Amino acid sequence: MSSFSFQNVRAIVVDFPWNSPILAFGVLAICLLAATNLITRISYKVISSSRDRVKTPPTVPYTIPFIGHAVGFGLDPASFFMRLNIWLRHQQTFCLKVMGTDIYFVNGRKNLSQIWKYRGASITSPGVPAFFIDRVFGMAKYAVKAYELDDSGTNALPDLRSNVAPHNRLDHLTHVGFAKLLSGDGLAGLYGRWAEDFATRLQNLNIGEDWVEDADIMEYWAHPLVSALNKALAGPLLEVIDQDFTRDFLKFLPYVPPLMKGFPRWWIPEGYRLRTRLTKTVQQWQRIARACFKESDIDGDGDSDPWWGCKAVRERQAFLGRVDNWDHDAVASSDFGLIWGANQNVHWAAVWTVVEVFKDESLLARVREELQDANFGSNFDIDKLLSLPLLNSIYAEVMRLRVEVQHVLYSKHEDIRINEWRFPKQRIVIVPAGPAHLDEDFWNSRDGKYPVDTFWADRFLVYPKDPFSGPSKKNLTSVDVGDDRGRPKYKESGIASSFIPYGYVDNCPLVEEIRLLNYMY
Repeated sequence: MSSFSFQNVRAIVVDFPWNSPILAFGVLAICLLAATNLITRISYKVISSSRDRVKTPPTVPYTIPFIGHAVGFGLDPASFFMRLNIWLRHQQTFCLKVMGTDIYFVNGRKNLSQIWKYRGASITSPGVPAFFIDRVFGMAKYAVKAYELDDSGTNALPDLRSNVAPHNRLDHLTHVGFAKLLSGDGLAGLYGRWAEDFATRLQNLNIGEDWVEDADIMEYWAHPLVSALNKALAGPLLEVIDQDFTRDFLKFLPYVPPLMKGFPRWWIPEGYRLRTRLTKTVQQWQRIARACFKESDIDGDGDSDPWWGCKAVRERQAFLGRVDNWDHDAVASSDFGLIWGANQNVHWAAVWTVVEVFKDESLLARVREELQDANFGSNFDIDKLLSLPLLNSIYAEVMRLRVEVQHVLYSKHEDIRINEWRFPKQRIVIVPAGPAHLDEDFWNSRDGKYPVDTFWADRFLVYPKDPFSGPSKKNLTSVDVGDDRGRPKYKESGIASSFIPYGYVDNCPLVEEIRLLNYMY
């Protein structure tokens, strides 16, 4: 039997086509993959263990040249990063190779504290919005160029190294416009219209006395929430033109990540179809608004009108219309992005807040008591609502635990230096909030009674004469705090490197909108 087997093996070896080009290609491919894996592993080890005072974050080892980590990162990022975090252990800065592009990641309180203090360069740039609005919202390449050329920054005074004309300062102009919409009278008007319309939609849900099980509470509430906010922001025409606009918009949202990663049309045809349909509706809305709007249509508050929706959107048409080489289609793509941005994370945080409050009867009673004590009366006070400590703490805990965000940094002119790490200019740097928000070494858990991966409504509250209250383990206080009735105070100061739901708070005009709509829901 052994002799027979040996003869068979010998015959296979002798007769095998060793000169076959297919075999040669296969062997070469295996050698290339093995060499790539070995070289990247050695490089990672050398850089991560280096004691150099300044170094570029190490690239995580990969096997396939050029493609790198694109498959895992693109198809199943949650599982990919779960496995990656186990492999990385304590490495807090690293680089992924995705289709030939270097994407850097940074974690850790030590590093994040330096990011917030960094003043060496403008670390936000339209390079990122250009990438996003091109891939996700399908803006024409000629219009995207205006974003790519704008290196002036968001500040009122442009970067000294920039030669961009004032009317082409897209980063600054859109940021200021968004800030006007979501602060002061703009926010009050947006809230008033949203609250009125949302209340009407709630009444039309026909909720009866009997318990009815629904498969997805997010899906159940998303339509009235999104529809009401879109109407408050852009007026009623979107749903007049297409009654399925909100439905299609919600269907489109899950396609944003694969579109951002550059998935082709043949891979996600439904995502591209929905984007085209939504964009056409936005274009038609704006054609009608341009033809029909008159100054006399503006409401007595000086803000809302039935064509454009609000003053901020009207003003966008003016300054975006002056950008070089932009046409009405380019403006529509930008405003599609505005609609998406206004809805991003707002409603999911609101629904999670309701879920957490209503599943705990004692917490629900406390919230109702706080609202009753506020004594709003007939004149609703937004500032008073936003100052309620328990509601603030619940909201912050929802943002910490339930809303995962990735903050993107980008420097146009020079490298970003964070401690010993150097992030090359014109490269994307991502700061994921998740690791910071679940840092067991930082967050107060009352000696494990309220683990960081569970909801605790009081995590951000500091109680009088309670040295074990407050969000941080290391900053527990015994100072007498609270008001004259001994009630707790909401505390968010001193935790900027571990609580980053908005990234750079000064640069995020969405903060007040998210809080307000969250509380009112």
